[in-house]
Amino acid sequence: TIADLSYHTDMLDLMRLPRDSVFVLHMGGINGDKAASIRRFEHNYARLPHNVAARLVLENDDRFYSVEDVLPVCQRLDIPLVLDWHHDRCLPSARPV
Repeated sequence: TIADLSYHTDMLDLMRLPRDSVFVLHMGGINGDKAASIRRFEHNYARLPHNVAARLVLENDDRFYSVEDVLPVCQRLDIPLVLDWHHDRCLPSARPV
């Protein structure tokens, strides 16, 4: 949630960690409609305070979101992507990574 991410951002700030200290998130579940879930994520990302959004990094996962799903979101929102090779082997992209 936004409150949880804000709390963790405050903790990183209180520890005086540099801006490249980030939290890596999976996009979450698909709730029966992946496209709607991606739109919901993008909508909620826009609601994040700037200092929280600046520390957020997205990662592909092993069940729902491949690199091909996550990369366009990262490009649209200017969020770094962490490529998890293990997850890509579990949920491979259509094109080799």
